[in-house]
Amino acid sequence: LQFTAPDCGACRAMQPAITQLNREGWIIREVDAYREPDIATRWKVDRLPTLILLMDGREVDRMVGQATESQLRDRLALHTQAAPAANTLSTSAQATSLTAE
Repeated sequence: LQFTAPDCGACRAMQPAITQLNREGWIIREVDAYREPDIATRWKVDRLPTLILLMDGREVDRMVGQATESQLRDRLALHTQAAPAANTLSTSAQATSLTAE
């Protein structure tokens, strides 16, 4: 899950890295913390950007603040060993269901 907001400069700066990871098969559900404050509250997000890595529907890691693509990849590598899609939610519908009320 990527918690962001339209006026967040660090969030915008990270977008190319997030887009590239999506292209490679990582499922990253973007959540606008202003439009969906209940979801941000449920995941205890109080700063942006915040990325939460989920495996089997559970939080296994969290990154707060701007990160480079290299930093994101390093953090993902700590928790995964196989192909990206095999280690994340299998569908975007699953990602969405984790943010549903």
